[in-house]
Amino acid sequence: MLGMTLTGCGSSRDSSSSVEPSEVMVERSISALIQSAQGVALADVEMSVAGQVVKTDSNGLAKFKVNLPKSATSVVVRLTRAGFIHQSVVVAVKDLDHITANLLMVKQTVNVAKIEDAQVIESIYSQAKITIPANAFVLPNGQPATGAVTVEFSPWDIQSSDLNAMPANGKWLLYFHL
Repeated sequence: MLGMTLTGCGSSRDSSSSVEPSEVMVERSISALIQSAQGVALADVEMSVAGQVVKTDSNGLAKFKVNLPKSATSVVVRLTRAGFIHQSVVVAVKDLDHITANLLMVKQTVNVAKIEDAQVIESIYSQAKITIPANAFVLPNGQPATGAVTVEFSPWDIQSSDLNAMPANGKWLLYFHL
């Protein structure tokens, strides 16, 4: 299994944060525990929920309240910390009370000069490869992503503690930021 984050050009606008002016809002309490794959508490993990951003404390904990449209059934939760694979998940509003996640460290960084070109990017770990067709990435405005990006590789070793950081037992998605 291979985790990958791309950073470079474009926008990471959170489309879930737009609210109709007449929408009734409700306050939800959220608590979170964020750890490394090895179970070590991670401080300074940035959590983004419905446009609100908080950071975990030295114990990997975050407690906060967020206002959501009463009609909302799910929200996107994003977790980011330098040196770790970023993760995003769609969480049912009814399940927001307590969030747990394990993040996997970035194991290799590769600079790509032209993300619009077809190419194969190879990891030095586990013979992992990513084949990228030409113009595979598209910006939110529908235009092809172009230019330099950084690819962060983190192959998961499913026979080690890396399995703990498997995107939330299959519920977490990889975060691609272009």
